[in-house]
Amino acid sequence: MTEKNIAEKLVDHLSEYLHHYKHLVLSKYRETKVKLSDLIKTNYELGLYHLHANNLNDAMLRFRIVLHFRSEHSGALYNLAKCLLAKGKKSDAEQKLKAALKIKPDFIEAEYLLLILHNKESKTSIPLSIVEQHYDRTAHEFDKKFSIKNGHRLPVYIAEKLSKSVDHSKKYDILDIGCGTGKCGYAVAKRISKKTMIGVDISNKMLEIAKDNAPESASLGFNKFIHSDYYKFLENTTKKFDIVLASMSLHFSNDLTKIMHNIYQIMNIDATFAFAVEKSNKDTHTKLNTSYENFCYNEKCVVDSVKESKFRIIELEDVHLVDGREVIIVICKK
Repeated sequence: MTEKNIAEKLVDHLSEYLHHYKHLVLSKYRETKVKLSDLIKTNYELGLYHLHANNLNDAMLRFRIVLHFRSEHSGALYNLAKCLLAKGKKSDAEQKLKAALKIKPDFIEAEYLLLILHNKESKTSIPLSIVEQHYDRTAHEFDKKFSIKNGHRLPVYIAEKLSKSVDHSKKYDILDIGCGTGKCGYAVAKRISKKTMIGVDISNKMLEIAKDNAPESASLGFNKFIHSDYYKFLENTTKKFDIVLASMSLHFSNDLTKIMHNIYQIMNIDATFAFAVEKSNKDTHTKLNTSYENFCYNEKCVVDSVKESKFRIIELEDVHLVDGREVIIVICKK
């Protein structure tokens, strides 16, 4: 064998080795990339779990692990900012929120929290994604926290007042917007005969619990649950209702008039609208709750909104809840 042949064979072997090595390196790279991706995903999900459970230190650790491997992860930055904000570290929270917005300029949740940090209560509404996340997060403990056993009787108060304002010889088509776990609707159905009752809520987890809470008698339960934000439902429904319920579910916007106007449009003549909102005793018409999840309204704001929406007030009463909040209950007619 000539030197030339030996050289050619060596080149062929080297080429084959390099080809094999290239595939081995690429395979290991892909394997490492998948493992890293899984590591990031797992820690992010664990961070959300601990955040929802209010285990802030554990949540922060998980989000920081995510950011160690992927510094441009806008979700981890945002949720780390939420943890920092809950701990009162506003400056650090602001830094994370600005970093998240730099990566994702249309990040409305981060923009919202940044406005809160600067006490800009001119924000007109709470992003629906934050509302959905809040109620999905609290769904598992909602009924326990707001049970009649613990003194929370708001659904009963609304149902009793509504019962005094209707003709009990009739049956009604009832809509419960922001129905949550169904407490208000079920309380009303015990006192008022229904033809149909529909519940609408943005949180699928709350609706799952509402279904589990259904009474044995179909006459006392919901006929249908719809997973949707009620703004969209009110805009698209063609059905008209005799009774509309909104127990602590109108408060995601500082403009009550607009949502009441939309409710007015889907109600039959002489229909009844029963709602409750958290009261603010401030001079300003609306005040953003310190939990950042809802607005509070003074009595003048509520009365003006009802009248501007063309409803007639039948009854208005302040009720003090056991957790210290003051609530305005209103029964009105179209």
